[in-house]
Parts: sequence; structure tokens; C-alpha cells
Amino acid sequence: NAGGKEIKGIADATAADSAVSKGQMDTAIANAQTTATSTEKVVAKTLTGDNNLATVTGQTGTAKNETYEVAVSENAVKAVAVNAAQDAVKVAGTGLATVSDAT
Repeated sequence: NAGGKEIKGIADATAADSAVSKGQMDTAIANAQTTATSTEKVVAKTLTGDNNLATVTGQTGTAKNETYEVAVSENAVKAVAVNAAQDAVKVAGTGLATVSDAT
């Protein structure tokens, strides 16, 4: 405790256990706001033998504050639903069954 007094004339810290000056902190914050790049990567992965219903797009995938757009295709979802409905029909028994587009 410096008795509420400001300590001045501090050199920039050079060791891991040294105190950081306000100037060093201000520089680090400014660099993070202007030159840092994104650390995340967003990828729309398709599994083997499968199709993606969604797409992910971004400017580069690494830009700071980048906006990613995720879209789901309504037509692709409808196609999956139609195929699933057609594949889900199971007929059991020996009676006559008629299936058409009208049923």
C-alpha cells in the first residue's frame, strides 16, 4: 500500500513475475482490439454418406469479430421429410394394400 499515492516511473515489466505498468496494459488492450485474430474456426461438416441441411459461411473464418451466417435449407428439410415418410411405410399381414399419391 503506497498510502493512496500514485507510483510513477515504473519500467516495463520483462519477467513473468514482474508487475505490468499502465502503459503496457493500455498497449496490450489496444493491440487486442485492432490486430488480434479470431481463435475459433466454424466448419459445416458432412459425415460420410450423408448430406448437410445447413451451411455455414464467414468472411475468412479467422477475422476478429467476424459474422458467421448459418442457414438451413427449407427444401432440403422437406426432401428429407418426404424420404423419411416414404421409407417409414411398413405393410404387415397378407391382405391387399394399395398405396398411391392420393392416399
